Amino acid sequence: MELNLERPLLFFDIESTGLNIASDSIIELCFVMIRPGGEQRVKTWRVKPWDYAANCQKAINPSAQAVHGISAEDLADKPTFYQIVDEVVEWLTGSDLAGFNSAKFDLPLLAEEIERVRQYTDKQPAIDLHTMQMVDVQNIFHMMEPRTLKAAYMFYCQKDLENAHAAEADTLATYEVLKGQLDRYAGDPRIENNVDKLARFSTKQRTVDYAGRIILNDKDEPCISFGKHKGKTAKEVYLSEPSYFAWISNGDFTLDTKRQFALLKEKYDEEKRAAFCKKWLEYGEKKARIAIAELPDGEYAFEDYMDDDGAGGGKVLIKTKVIIKGDQITFDFSGSAPQNKGPHNCVPCALKATVYYSMLSILDKSIPANSGFFDSINIVVHIADFDAEILKVIRQILRHTLCESCDKHSLAFFRADINF
Repeated sequence: MELNLERPLLFFDIESTGLNIASDSIIELCFVMIRPGGEQRVKTWRVKPWDYAANCQKAINPSAQAVHGISAEDLADKPTFYQIVDEVVEWLTGSDLAGFNSAKFDLPLLAEEIERVRQYTDKQPAIDLHTMQMVDVQNIFHMMEPRTLKAAYMFYCQKDLENAHAAEADTLATYEVLKGQLDRYAGDPRIENNVDKLARFSTKQRTVDYAGRIILNDKDEPCISFGKHKGKTAKEVYLSEPSYFAWISNGDFTLDTKRQFALLKEKYDEEKRAAFCKKWLEYGEKKARIAIAELPDGEYAFEDYMDDDGAGGGKVLIKTKVIIKGDQITFDFSGSAPQNKGPHNCVPCALKATVYYSMLSILDKSIPANSGFFDSINIVVHIADFDAEILKVIRQILRHTLCESCDKHSLAFFRADINF
């Protein structure tokens, strides 16, 4: 059965120096891209495994070499992952992923190599593998017919897998196995020819990092999956023992795991700052309202004139009415003179600053000058009237910008009186 794709599906396989994600490296990487419509592209790299800290080529574990047959000499003249990372990212961008047992090893190791480039070099690859869908063909196989890749290839494709443990052979075989699975289980409600559903079906555990140190619980909360804090939410651990996150950062964990813990720490710190700010604003408003409530209720009026508007227009009326009711105070300037041609017009933000400063000078000096305090004060002011021709031009601009037909609501925000 051919794949039903909305986006390219990128099958991949990795051969490596060993099985330790934190310390081993990719030595062979193969991508097989299947585009919607069935077009197939294949790209295979041999990669010199590089130790960025020691600035030298990494050794290959003899047990790993016995499996894939790739020696250090075979890789001496090959590019490092740093040198191919831009091309790798280009292949990854815009695709979903698929592999055989890739969610446990290949995907974490690929993420680790990308993270090493970020950590140790001047490049910052613009890719986040955590945002990509991943179909693990082995998980589907194990859920339906527990076997190995070689057995799966025979079971679903009726073919012998030749040249096993070569990245390209394994990647192409995985693609054939997935198509065979779709054929064999056609009609089974658990298996649908849809990448999103295949990705969910083939994911055994929802993890935040590829090493599975952080998993998601039923409430989608990140939880610690190991050690003394196993089962606790990461947020609970950070709030009670922030040094645990520092221990992770300095410990023998994959760079991806460290990065995910760092992102969670950043998120929790931001939540703490936001919670503190919210309480500080609430405190400011509460203190202000208590102080205002101590003032006698009533309406108080005052008016005066500026001698001249600076443009020969005569005196300028400044009129205000102060209304105190309970813990709320209103300053109404709507009776003041309209906008004039001189340089003495007061913009709303300047008026607000003047009122707030005046209030701070007569109320409790310990009230914090923040927006919580400002919320206890209403300011009413007359906005300059617009000429009919100006309104017509503004209406045309809005219609063009918003691509909306003109109606009676288009100018609703041009009110004469606005409560700030």
